[in-house]
Amino acid sequence: MSPRPPLPLGTWGKISRKKHPNGRWRATTRYRDTDGVTRTAEAWGTSGAAAERTLVTSFQDRRAPTSSEISKTTRLSELSDLWFEEIENNGRAGRRTIDGHRDTYRRVIEPALAGLRLHELSTGRIDRFLKNVAADHPATARHPKSF
Repeated sequence: MSPRPPLPLGTWGKISRKKHPNGRWRATTRYRDTDGVTRTAEAWGTSGAAAERTLVTSFQDRRAPTSSEISKTTRLSELSDLWFEEIENNGRAGRRTIDGHRDTYRRVIEPALAGLRLHELSTGRIDRFLKNVAADHPATARHPKSF
């Protein structure tokens, strides 16, 4: 018997309602947060329906923004452009560090992976890429891992 598949990110299971002795209603369910952890969520209301509405409304605040420039169909080359722009603008990395990362990206990562979409970058594909880099360029092998 296989375990139940996890809830998709940002979704919840069956909502149960219960009236408490003080007359208020509590709605509870299990919610799979955007970090992948499934948690129990609850909300209270003057009726079962009100508690459930409050609970469902609270999930909208927990969801990750959907207007992101990054999605599963984003190419690695597009993601790298966004990443380099971010590290150049946040001021935490020095020019030499940024130039070193950009050089490693252009020489090692870009020729092998830049055209792939994020959903195509499986763990196996990345592992194989890193092993190939380690075999071909031992001194450079640690740099792609830092991305």
